[in-house]
Amino acid sequence: MPESLYEVHKKFEELQRHLVDVVNGVQDGKEIRNAAFEQMEHLSKKLTQMLKGHELIPRYLLQELS
Repeated sequence: MPESLYEVHKKFEELQRHLVDVVNGVQDGKEIRNAAFEQMEHLSKKLTQMLKGHELIPRYLLQELS
């Protein structure tokens, strides 16, 4: 059964926070924050699983990622 879009949205927001942390670490300190990167990777896999079963991916997710 597909996850609700509310749950997908909440997980996506969490993913965005970790993505910003990773990007800021690279830009500010020329470092990769391993914990944030690993959490981002885990959340992206979870989000992929949550979206399985949905016929369409919400447009806002794709727009936010770009």
